[in-house]
Amino acid sequence: MVNTVVNKMVSTMVNKMVNTMVNTMAVLNLAAIIFSLYSNLCLETTDETGLSVLAATPKQGADDNPASCLEQGQASVDNDATPAKTRAEKLEREMSVTASWKLWRPASYWSILLSLVVIMEGYANLLLAQFYAMPTFCQRYGVIGPYGTYEIPTLWQAGLSIGCLAGETFGLCTSAIAVDRLGYRKTMIISLLALVAFVNIIFFSQSLVVLLIGEILCGVPLGVFQTLSCTYASDVCPMKLRPFLTTYTNLCWLIGQLLSSGVLRMLVGRSDQWSYRIPLALQWICPLPVAIAIFFAPESPWWLVRHGRTEDARRALTRLTNSKDQPSAFSIDDTLSMVSLLIISFHNLVLEKPLVSAQASNIEWPHP
Repeated sequence: MVNTVVNKMVSTMVNKMVNTMVNTMAVLNLAAIIFSLYSNLCLETTDETGLSVLAATPKQGADDNPASCLEQGQASVDNDATPAKTRAEKLEREMSVTASWKLWRPASYWSILLSLVVIMEGYANLLLAQFYAMPTFCQRYGVIGPYGTYEIPTLWQAGLSIGCLAGETFGLCTSAIAVDRLGYRKTMIISLLALVAFVNIIFFSQSLVVLLIGEILCGVPLGVFQTLSCTYASDVCPMKLRPFLTTYTNLCWLIGQLLSSGVLRMLVGRSDQWSYRIPLALQWICPLPVAIAIFFAPESPWWLVRHGRTEDARRALTRLTNSKDQPSAFSIDDTLSMVSLLIISFHNLVLEKPLVSAQASNIEWPHP
């Protein structure tokens, strides 16, 4: 009789706890979406005449660079930059996949490198779901079921799965803001280091509550990985290579799942706690080497031009292309002009007003 009452009390407490966590994460996700929308609206301000324009603040000491339309101080498309943009767009459209690969081979390699983080995301996502079938994991975190065997309560299984997804949703919503402020490289490195720290919570957890907290926190950098690898590939790769390299990120997700299944298959015969702790500990291996490699990766030229760092964007384009296989019609300055003009066109389209006349190297783009 006493055991029945205690079991009911514990079940009620767990039910309330899981429902509270799910509702809390739902509210946080909604708040993140609202904040993201508000941040985008903050990009738009009004000038003295009451017209909607993009706010810009000149910086001192910037050098002029005639290669880009943004650096000509024009609010509309520049006559000198338009032919350069046309040449760059025509060359990108007419190049074959093989020629694009030869020219943009370094960009492809860097894109493949950054996509490795998606393997970790696929690995971690499948890991927890398979733990529920492991006797050692159920014995450590579960309760005795009606058939006398240990099992994880259904509510806790749902809570752990939803907790990880809630963290990923939050990471997806905040990744755009982080990239806009910090860039791809810094955002990815910070997320990798955060994953290393959060895995400690899961590895050393002694209860389902701590395990749930760890799953939620680990979900945040995993959500960042989902979007940044694909958008980085779209930024640094030419038109003909984007379908292949953006699809490769999905392949990395499947590779992570296969690795997860293989590791668990090798350890399923163990009868101690390391049958589930070793797969968790393996998540410490990849982040640090990948973070070091990303530190040396070139930043997205689009992000650099967007923040007025045109010389850095030129150096990034130089690193992203193969100088030995450049066709005679290819020019870094033409590509830089195309990027600059497309950014101007985008902002003019979104804001429905001309961009403020200022040199791009002197523009300090607004942040929310």
